[in-house]
Amino acid sequence: MKVLALTDGSVLAASSLDAFDGLLHVDTHVPLAPLPVELHKPDLVVIAFADFPEFGLHPLFMWLERYKLVAKPRVVCLPPEVTKQYSAAVRPFADRVLPLPLSPALMLDTVQRLDSRIPRIRKKGRDETAATAQSTARTLISAFTADEADSQNTVAALDKASDDVCDALDTDGLGMWMDSVAQYHSPTARHSMLVAGLAAQWARLLGVSDKDHRQFTRGALLHDIGKMNVPVSILNKTGPLTEEEETIIRAHPEEGKRILEQVPEPSPLIVELAYCHHEMLDGSGYPRGISGNEIGDMVRCLTIVDAYAGLVDAPAGRKSMTPQEAYARLQTMTEKLDQPLLGAFRAVVDVHGSIQSQAA
Repeated sequence: MKVLALTDGSVLAASSLDAFDGLLHVDTHVPLAPLPVELHKPDLVVIAFADFPEFGLHPLFMWLERYKLVAKPRVVCLPPEVTKQYSAAVRPFADRVLPLPLSPALMLDTVQRLDSRIPRIRKKGRDETAATAQSTARTLISAFTADEADSQNTVAALDKASDDVCDALDTDGLGMWMDSVAQYHSPTARHSMLVAGLAAQWARLLGVSDKDHRQFTRGALLHDIGKMNVPVSILNKTGPLTEEEETIIRAHPEEGKRILEQVPEPSPLIVELAYCHHEMLDGSGYPRGISGNEIGDMVRCLTIVDAYAGLVDAPAGRKSMTPQEAYARLQTMTEKLDQPLLGAFRAVVDVHGSIQSQAA
């Protein structure tokens, strides 16, 4: 059973989906934006807004009609005061109207009345790795698509999620994490989750302390947080970027630094990882063009993980490489990447390659 969630990106609206974590696959999407092909056939549509949408429900109904979703069960989640104010518009539009915030049990009980499969799904129980991937993806997708995402709440949620990522990999391994991550269509969110999983795997293989393991994973999950301020039309663009769009994208490390320095008691390491992960040893990186010893070891590690993830899970329009092909490409970057650290990263590549071989 597949659920399509349309939300305004707010924390309150996203909480309506907690019930599905680890039980059902949920894909979060921005209302009225073009719907990717893989999302065209959900079994249930959940529509959640902290505020009544400015565009009103008629455009949303026409959008649902365009994608042949008007016949699907629709659960609308709104704060009680919003429902009361717009009840005449909302109630004919929804199969069920639920109040925000709502308990997971209420959501599942409601869906159970709409779909006979829910009792069987509930009995099966949660998949904890899938649940972690789902809640993390929801936070990232909201951050990268909402017009006015709450940066401090997003950082706090991802801080917690990074510990859950570490636990998931320790319990179920990199393969289960990568399988769960692959379910999400947002390339920016998927990339951040993939980098976090690879970073967690590498830290464990290196045998670092538990504190450093969790710090490195946290930095990996937050490394692209500056993309919160990049328009989604640019983040998800499949063709070449214009010079202006490229300039906007290249500003994300500085935006990430600004966002992370505004949270209470910011971690200097996490700020450094977000700010410097595109710097190269030969000075050809950005935003500052620093080089050599100006770049710390943890940043050098994250740069390797980030570059590798971008090759094995390439953006739309480019062909993804196998683990072996991606590693070989990184080996050619002798002046840009720390080659002894890259040699240590080979252990992660071998694990990833083994996972792919077993899946073939």
